[in-house]
Amino acid sequence: MIIDRIARTVMENFEESEAIIAIADRDGCYVSSKTDEFEGVFADPQILDGICSQIDDGCEPATSVIGGYFVAGYSINSNGYAILLVPNYTSEKAAAYHDLAEIVLKQVAMLAENAITEAQASIFTHSSELLAVSSN
Repeated sequence: MIIDRIARTVMENFEESEAIIAIADRDGCYVSSKTDEFEGVFADPQILDGICSQIDDGCEPATSVIGGYFVAGYSINSNGYAILLVPNYTSEKAAAYHDLAEIVLKQVAMLAENAITEAQASIFTHSSELLAVSSN
């Protein structure tokens, strides 16, 4: 699954962080750096769908505050979404959170694009090798 490849590329950067990152596909499947907390925030799947709909409508980063978490989402090509949750939201930090989320999510999207490109290249290489073997 492509989100698994993206997640492996991105998650190690969030292992020691309070922030939570998740990679979600367009079918609602996701991989999160802290699954229990992510599932707690998005206990109602319609909340995550709402963030993803905002992103699809061109609002990037799509932001919201849910249960004390600042939540931001960003598109990853046509494959899915990067969702960032920052705990301990305060209104005094809102502008800083928004700017931070945009920077982080752009970097995550760039890492994801690289992971997607590498996956496609390895599939092409594998297919080319199979064609070379079968034509001999």
